[in-house]
Amino acid sequence: MPLRPPNPQKITLADLETGDVLLSCGDIATNPLDHLITLVDEGDYSHASLVTVELDPPGKPMVIEATTDGIKYETVDVDMGVQVLVDAYRYVSPDGFTFKDPGWPVTPVIDQAMSVVGANYDYNELFLAAVVLLAADERGGNPDTRALIRLAEMLIVEGLEAWLKKTKAGGKTPMTCVEVITAAYWGALAVPANKYGLEVELVRQGTVAMNANVASSDEMTKWQQLRGRIKSAMEGAAQFRATAQAGDPPPGLVTAGSVWLPAGMCTPRDLETSPTLKFVGCLKDTRTSGPPGG
Repeated sequence: MPLRPPNPQKITLADLETGDVLLSCGDIATNPLDHLITLVDEGDYSHASLVTVELDPPGKPMVIEATTDGIKYETVDVDMGVQVLVDAYRYVSPDGFTFKDPGWPVTPVIDQAMSVVGANYDYNELFLAAVVLLAADERGGNPDTRALIRLAEMLIVEGLEAWLKKTKAGGKTPMTCVEVITAAYWGALAVPANKYGLEVELVRQGTVAMNANVASSDEMTKWQQLRGRIKSAMEGAAQFRATAQAGDPPPGLVTAGSVWLPAGMCTPRDLETSPTLKFVGCLKDTRTSGPPGG
């Protein structure tokens, strides 16, 4: 079930403000990874970027985002050209403060994001798909085990393990598009520290955790084997930190970047459902067809 508002307000690039988060998705009819990320994540998006309109050139919307070529600061036209769905979300603190309020400047968030632009990072949809897959299983996700197996097999067959080995050999650290944003908000210089952190539903509402009641024993066995291979391949990634020593997470919401939820283990749905990101409007929606084979 879609999470975005029905009949959303249409906006233009002129309506964007610095600090806004763009959540977007490519054509699921032609891109199986976009399809499967949204399917398993149970959200509407497969990509995220952070907006700034106050840097050079002034007034022109730009985005900071993870791409296949690394972390880039580039025109918003790139996303607008390749994605079929682009929505804007805006930060509101748990106490109701925005970037227009005294004591809540947007600059620290942008500075933190800009600090990784051009850095030795590398992004691939395979890596985001693996994060989505693991997060969905651990936090109560899609009960359709066959869909999880299909995604896992695609990741294995099409080279997640090989890509990660190549990435590590090249000295690059994988970083998802979502991590660029969650890390920027979490790490923004502020007093108290981490006050900009984005809140996330650690246990998803309205979903059914995958268990023996919704999957056969054979499916569960196959899924656990595939999940183990993906988890093993990702163990060297910065996003995959052990959190067992932190103890049980607090009830309700947690902050992306905290010990209970590393910034790199967040998904597009986490941003879409975060109470600290409010839907602003739709920039583009040219979706015309369903998923491949659907």
